[in-house]
Amino acid sequence: MKEIAQLILKLRMSLSVLCITNEPKSSYVAHVSSEGELGIFDRHDSYVLAITTEHYDIKALKFKKPDYSLIESLYSKLGLHPDYGWSIKSQDQFTLILRIHRARQFSLSDAKFKKPIAEAVFTSSQAGTFRVVTIVDESGKILLSKEPTLDEPPFEIEYKQFLQAIKEFIDVDKLIEEEEESEIKTLSKEIKDHIETPLIPLRVYSKLPKFFKRYADQYSPVREKDVALLSSIVVMSSIIPNIVSRHRSKKIWAHLYLVVTAPPASGKGVIADTAAVIGEIEKEFRESFDLELKQYKTDLAKFKNGEIDEEPAPPALRTIQLPTDTSFIALFEQLEANDGSGLMLETEIDSFVNAGKQEWSNYSVLNRKATHHESHLLDRKGFKKPLFVEFPRIAMVLGGTNGQFFSLFRSTEDGLFSRFLIYCYQLKRINLLNPFTNDNSDFFDTIIEESASLAKRLYSQLSKLDKEIEFQWTSQQSEKLYKHFNKMLESVHELYGESSNSVILRHMLAATRLGMVLTTVQAFEEGTLFSSSTLIANDDTMEIVIDIIQTCSQHSLLMMANIDANSKNKPMNMKSHNTLRFFNALPEGRSFKTKDAIKIGLSIKVSERSVGDYLASLCKSKHLEQTGYGEYRRLK
Repeated sequence: MKEIAQLILKLRMSLSVLCITNEPKSSYVAHVSSEGELGIFDRHDSYVLAITTEHYDIKALKFKKPDYSLIESLYSKLGLHPDYGWSIKSQDQFTLILRIHRARQFSLSDAKFKKPIAEAVFTSSQAGTFRVVTIVDESGKILLSKEPTLDEPPFEIEYKQFLQAIKEFIDVDKLIEEEEESEIKTLSKEIKDHIETPLIPLRVYSKLPKFFKRYADQYSPVREKDVALLSSIVVMSSIIPNIVSRHRSKKIWAHLYLVVTAPPASGKGVIADTAAVIGEIEKEFRESFDLELKQYKTDLAKFKNGEIDEEPAPPALRTIQLPTDTSFIALFEQLEANDGSGLMLETEIDSFVNAGKQEWSNYSVLNRKATHHESHLLDRKGFKKPLFVEFPRIAMVLGGTNGQFFSLFRSTEDGLFSRFLIYCYQLKRINLLNPFTNDNSDFFDTIIEESASLAKRLYSQLSKLDKEIEFQWTSQQSEKLYKHFNKMLESVHELYGESSNSVILRHMLAATRLGMVLTTVQAFEEGTLFSSSTLIANDDTMEIVIDIIQTCSQHSLLMMANIDANSKNKPMNMKSHNTLRFFNALPEGRSFKTKDAIKIGLSIKVSERSVGDYLASLCKSKHLEQTGYGEYRRLK
């Protein structure tokens, strides 16, 4: 038994061990205490082994008179292998031992069953009646389904994920609601300075391809993490040639537009970091150009000496990143040298606007055309021949302050604004991070090197393809996306007016492009990118896209509503934005009372007084109907 105790110690070596005593001589009992402590005892209640866990995470569930066919379904929902060893099975009883991260004290003994998985269920929580699990009988025989080994420690699962898994069998809706409320309270402490515009939901980060997750994880402030994710997606959209899709039956490439606006020194500078992701590709272009230039000079000398008859053409430097602080002609020449593709990345919007002040209309026209890959011809007096790009493909990431933002977008009427994803925020207080600590994680340079290496390999292999790969949504995904955008149109029209339609419609195009980038990178990581001429999104990707679009749409609508106000020197108008934020938080498919609305409002930092105003306003705009005294229901 001592060997078993030592083995379990190794399995739990990340936790603190209280004590290991002499090898006992008789029965042993595993005890999961209310303090989150797993102990193995002898018959004299002396510790053989005890392990303390921080979050009450060692849990035991005992099913009385279980239905083993439903237990198998539960295994599937939890993600357990059929021969999972940390369980004890008998005819009348089944015990399951798990490690549930961040689990609060909970009990299932009084819960109602949605499916007859057992006659009763007991748990190891403080409020429960079941706290002791015997894993060794009187003769020392191990009762677990399999003898513990280092290869199979107790299964680990997040508390919220655990509740979602068992809710098909047991009514745990109240526990889920309590956990969500707890999560809101925890998050509100972390993001209280950022509450005026929504964050990208945390669930997005757990579903991302490894490339984007690892890159974004280097940033701890939540706003910086969001900006890093969006910027890296847009940068990657510029380097996946030969990946195409369809939008209204027309061919599209993945290139996206993004603007990030925030006060100075608020974290938007992480945009500049993403330029390093394409560093290896740019380096290879420069090295290739140097060789071509050397050969050109040799051939030119031969031509001048009469050794060859035809004058050589000077080489053109190919790049990914297009210049943003130069003339429009220089930018267009570079775009032509790049076969119509490129990335415009600028952390100070005003330097971009000022550089092109004299020719801003040309910049605007090109950027509007490039969204739909419409051909563009540029001819000037003195040109040897006109410059022409048949299918311009431009990705763009711009950052700046509110003042710079409004100098870029003076109106919503020309259609440039609606072509961008917008991410905006204000910081009421700076949360100063300690730069002098060492968290023992990888250097940021290491992450950049890994990211740049993957980006180069992806770009190189895609560039060599003879045929294009077409990205597609499944029919079910297409229908879900369509319903999502249709619902958005109905929700925002009355609040923001007709101008909001163009934002939502163009974000439909952005949604497919986001799907193209995420799916391409994931398929490349998994080694399946080149296995077929079509590239199909998975459901996780679709959910990520919906969450990102939902977030950026709210940011876009807020800034759209204030472009006109800014031109008339009016203060920022937050009412429509806050009303929409409150409306989106209200429950669908059921009635709710005023007290429920107040609770929801407070959870997103909307005062009780404002809740009353918003309810009246939403009833007037036909977003809500009043079904009774103090009772409402959503219509949109």
